[in-house]
This record gives sequence, C-alpha cells and structure tokens, in this order.
Amino acid sequence: MQIPLNQFEQYIDETILKRGLSYFQNGYVNQPEEITPGVYEAIVQGWEDYTVQLTVKNGNIVEYVCSCPYDMGAVCKHVAAVIFYLQQEVLEINRKEDKE
Repeated sequence: MQIPLNQFEQYIDETILKRGLSYFQNGYVNQPEEITPGVYEAIVQGWEDYTVQLTVKNGNIVEYVCSCPYDMGAVCKHVAAVIFYLQQEVLEINRKEDKE
C-alpha cells in the first residue's frame, strides 16, 4: 500500500495513529537517517528497539518495514511514529527532547 505523506492519517488505523503519535511525542523515535536518497531508517524504542525503514518517492511512502512482530494490520505504531517524526514540521507537533 502506498501512503501519501501529506494524507497518511487517512490510511492508518486510528488506534495505531494514536499510539504512534504517543511514541513520537515521548521521544521514542531516534532521528531517522536517510541511508540512500528517499530511504529513511530509524530506531524506535518499544519493548525492544525496533528498526523501521521507509522508502519515500514523490511524496508517497512506497515501502515500509519494521522489525517488530506486529501482524494485526498493514502499519504498526513504530512505522506511524517515524512518519510523525518526518512530518512534525508540517503538522506543527513537538516531541520531548530527551527521554529519561
């Protein structure tokens, strides 16, 4: 499933969005690194540290992978949290600077 970055909230389950936003706001997402053009990788802290990789082309997320065991839907809260991180300026949301 392709997900437009500017409309991602319409493509992800509301419960997953809320959890992802909470993870982002609580500082559980390490700054995503652009490992190749359009490919972002980030570590998200959860029960364990999970690796999320997103591929963005022409404003759309065309591929996303998370190392967590979630299998209840297309997108997990860790992927949603990274999307919130990437869109934080557009959405005008903040996160805690340092997680203690």
